[in-house]
Amino acid sequence: MAGVYSGVVKYYQTCLTNNQVRESHTRFFKKNAYFHQYYDNITFDFINGCQAQVRFDKHVQTVKDGPYTTYVSYLHMVLNGDDDGALIIGESDTTTDKNLEKRKPATVKVDNTTPLNAIFCEANVNKHIDASYWDLVDMGANEDGPLASFLLISDLPRSRINGIIKKDFKGQKGTFYCGGFVSGGECGWPVIYIYNPTTHEMRCIGSDED
Repeated sequence: MAGVYSGVVKYYQTCLTNNQVRESHTRFFKKNAYFHQYYDNITFDFINGCQAQVRFDKHVQTVKDGPYTTYVSYLHMVLNGDDDGALIIGESDTTTDKNLEKRKPATVKVDNTTPLNAIFCEANVNKHIDASYWDLVDMGANEDGPLASFLLISDLPRSRINGIIKKDFKGQKGTFYCGGFVSGGECGWPVIYIYNPTTHEMRCIGSDED
């Protein structure tokens, strides 16, 4: 499945790396030995010249000879320029989306003067943050403010941090991370922003369009 998904995927509303998505599949298949699914009612909606959303009904069976449960599902895909194929950058279903919306967490209020250590800290773990580079600059703060500068490490000013703040990225103690989105031209794709408040190291996973 490594070649099916992009480097970072917005997977059921959480930004995960390619490895994390595959690990999630492995755990699911081990837990559900009789898993089977099929699809129908497939439609394609082209968002622009390089992206499309695929919608379909997914019928899932997890118990041997058991009933099928239907989920209205979708994939967000972007063209892969290397081989004219497509990569999955988003996957979910409307049932999951509705359930997550009901459990929407508290939001971290930020502007472009808020220190990164005050944003990425224990008190804000499992809280939601949503801010774009241009919104921060438009607030009137300096363009080199902490959060705007953090978002620019993707090398693209059309960037946004939008997700739940988590800690210990891939077991790296003391790190904090959150999903986001960047775009270049008409194409956009998910990324993961990582910050270490001790070393002040800032990273962006998946910022390359490929």
